[in-house]
Amino acid sequence: LQNSAAANTTITDVNSLTLAASNVGSGALTVLAADISQSGAMVQSANAGAASFTATAGNIALTNGANDFTGTVFLNNSGAGNTALTESSGLSLGSSVSTGGDLNIIASGGITLSGTTTSSGGDITITANTGDIQLGRLNSAAGRLIVNAVSGNVIGNNSSITDPNLSS
Repeated sequence: LQNSAAANTTITDVNSLTLAASNVGSGALTVLAADISQSGAMVQSANAGAASFTATAGNIALTNGANDFTGTVFLNNSGAGNTALTESSGLSLGSSVSTGGDLNIIASGGITLSGTTTSSGGDITITANTGDIQLGRLNSAAGRLIVNAVSGNVIGNNSSITDPNLSS
């Protein structure tokens, strides 16, 4: 995908989709496919619109360490697969759902979670290698909740965290 302007970019595929190295401008990015993966980094221009990825039957695997999303990212996986995102700097993650498998988010910088992040079939793992993790609502219905701010802080916002494996 190549878009150097502010126009929105949308791609829909009923099959599995592998995204090559992409520069998607500053408009919103919407990707819908049965299974989503990548063979090269995805880069948004500064102050870009939201990036939304929806998988209907498989995995979302956006794990290239050079990914650079400057807009809020939304991940929605209604299939049985896992959902994974790696970001080269800071990340804003909007409401996201992984129905069947684990949800794994890694950012080199800080992470801000807005909305509700849910994994009804697996674990939620949120890792910020540098910077803070600003929590939103987290629900790891059947799995574990792992939050790791390697060299920063985990900052709550008085939102509920639902994890059946927590005990007080």
